Amino acid sequence: MRHCGYIGFPLDPPDARLISRGGGDFAQFRDRYNKYHAGEDWRAPGEGSSFGKPVYSIGNGRVMYAEPEGWNRDKGVVIIEHIFADGHSFYSFYGHLDPPSVLLEPGDCVRRGETVGNIGQPRTPPHLHFEIRTHLPYQPGPGYWPEDPTLAGWLPPSQTIWNERMTAAPGVVWLRPFIPSGASPVGQPDETTLLLRDGEQVVAVGLADGRWQPLVLDGQPVNSALLAGDLLVAAGSQGKCARFAGRPPPLILCGRLIWASVGR
Repeated sequence: MRHCGYIGFPLDPPDARLISRGGGDFAQFRDRYNKYHAGEDWRAPGEGSSFGKPVYSIGNGRVMYAEPEGWNRDKGVVIIEHIFADGHSFYSFYGHLDPPSVLLEPGDCVRRGETVGNIGQPRTPPHLHFEIRTHLPYQPGPGYWPEDPTLAGWLPPSQTIWNERMTAAPGVVWLRPFIPSGASPVGQPDETTLLLRDGEQVVAVGLADGRWQPLVLDGQPVNSALLAGDLLVAAGSQGKCARFAGRPPPLILCGRLIWASVGR
């Protein structure tokens, strides 16, 4: 198996330039599941249904898991291992695939841009559930997690792809962090970090390298947020406010951000 070099996106590869319906919803809290989304939902470019549209491997790799009915009513799943030249690795996960289109088998080697299946018809409207993870190579997993999924082995998919591209491009200087559309600025606690409100969560973006990390704020959805000095004031959907003190690590590298609640 060749090392995984330059990687692309699972739809409209390699750059997903035509994708306007997807990505950016990693780690968002979903009321209907009372959990956090462990991946990103993607829909094929253009108008109409995404059903039957092809899904592509993001890079060279080896198939670890391939089941036409991997998620039962939510359809097929393929998991691919990617190993990079410096030895680090992760798994890309493709869910909600149309069962007849899942022709790969565990042990198969794939190239970047090779078809892994087509978008199927889960219980929700047709879309691709896409994950990047460092665990669970042989099973689909839950799709949602009761706390911040980055604490349990999941990585922000789109951000990870852009980070790997930056690492593989010598002489490139990071100019702007990847920020999901619709995110609103909260404030800048220091010269290395920007806080954003994305949906019902607050995320920290490392301005040095664009790393993106959700903040764990009592596990509650956030309707609005404001940074006042060293205090982050967050309000829930029912208007209840909480104050949090502390600062995220400068480079957002440790995988866990700890904010201490100081009152309500």
